[in-house]
Amino acid sequence: MTQKMFILLGFLLLNTYQTLAFGEVFENPFLKFSDDSISQNNQQNRNKSFEIVPAGNGRLQNIPEFPTFTQMRLGLSLNGFAMTDQGRTELALKLGSEKIPLIMQALDNEGLLQEAVRLSKIFQIDPLDILAPIIGENSFNGFIDRTIQDSYHKMIQQSDIEKMSEKMSQITNNTEAQKCLSSNISNYWKWRCVIFYSVNSANNSNGDLIRGFYSFSGPKSGTFGIGQVQPFLLWSLNDIVVAKTKYAKFELNDLDKPMHIIFNNKEMLAYIAANAVVSIQVYKSVAGVDISKNSGLTTTLYNLGDEYKRAYNLKLQKNYSADTMPQVNYMGWYVNTFEQKIRSYLKKYEQNK
Repeated sequence: MTQKMFILLGFLLLNTYQTLAFGEVFENPFLKFSDDSISQNNQQNRNKSFEIVPAGNGRLQNIPEFPTFTQMRLGLSLNGFAMTDQGRTELALKLGSEKIPLIMQALDNEGLLQEAVRLSKIFQIDPLDILAPIIGENSFNGFIDRTIQDSYHKMIQQSDIEKMSEKMSQITNNTEAQKCLSSNISNYWKWRCVIFYSVNSANNSNGDLIRGFYSFSGPKSGTFGIGQVQPFLLWSLNDIVVAKTKYAKFELNDLDKPMHIIFNNKEMLAYIAANAVVSIQVYKSVAGVDISKNSGLTTTLYNLGDEYKRAYNLKLQKNYSADTMPQVNYMGWYVNTFEQKIRSYLKKYEQNK
């Protein structure tokens, strides 16, 4: 009898736990920021102390693993061949010595180095937070001479914009998404709120829409321009950019404007800057960690996305091991390793700022 009671009690506890877990999964965490925003967080956090992540790659002597797509772009064999840590690092060092001068010169020719220094003052961040993602993306996943000249009309057809706008309307025109969009939160939290509801929808239909958002008839899909960015990401940063610059506001369902922004190199720099601001603030607010001194980390987050999820996971890890710190990925390691080389191209503009 006692054994049966324990079994029944165990079943009830397990059922209760599963119910709580289910509720937590489908309770949208982003609505809790209803009285907050990135800019308000910035003001509140100025008087707080945070654990500062220093510059550099910490104990990582070798570059982390390349993702499969990057291996393919670099022409590495995927048929059972695995590079050693040292071999991968030597390849990265060779790549940096060859490509970074070309990238920096191309950016300078377009006036983008000077613009990055100017924007760094406006957004109060390191200019490397703006330039490093471009350098990383165009070292491993693109070619600067090509991406810097890409244009809207070369890459996108009007029918593509119409398809994207129709999908975005399906994603946003439901009760849950409208609750997100009408909340008193910044665009950043609104968009993540919409994504949360979409991927956790009953039949996952919106999740499928998001995963299949790009279905282009043109030569390229997914990410675009010097920053290799997705257009709907720009709306999540638009309110921050508008507050800091002369650039215009646009609506989430207006997919034409962000696509034009992506191919306007100077304007795109402002959005990369805003992305760094968001990443830094999210890590402060969620994990109590200041990553503003490490451009490799802001580059890592630009490359990987999911700042909130990664900051939240870091917070959980720090509950078990207080000295746990965020780690750079291959792209962050790369730009940290070549930090001084990159900065040498900025000196002439920083002296005049």
